Amino acid sequence: MISDMVSIGHDICLIDRFEPLLHREAFLKTIFGEQELSQADRRNHHQCRYLAGSWVAKESLSKAFGLGLFDWHLPDAQWIHLEQQGYRSWIFTEKCVIPKSGYVVKTSVSYESNVASAVTIVFKI
Repeated sequence: MISDMVSIGHDICLIDRFEPLLHREAFLKTIFGEQELSQADRRNHHQCRYLAGSWVAKESLSKAFGLGLFDWHLPDAQWIHLEQQGYRSWIFTEKCVIPKSGYVVKTSVSYESNVASAVTIVFKI
């Protein structure tokens, strides 16, 4: 049972800012996990949109937990499409500093034209 909203985070970015990063694989691996990059690769011409969505999701998650982007290893939290469920959700590694118990994390990503935006709400259970 969800009891109380603890915090909220939001981020917004331009999708096309990821275009110059597509060929910088080493840099992308500092931000995104293997599953995120693999799913982005399968998106062909929507690759920038997918990465921008993952980026704003990570930013909003970081803000919701009061973390700076350099306070944690970004690839440890992956915002990926879960095929069986049909939607994107968080996958956290064991090393991730984001709390994995005691909270429910809900993230919504929206796209409009060249903009990706995300809101993350953290609930205490």
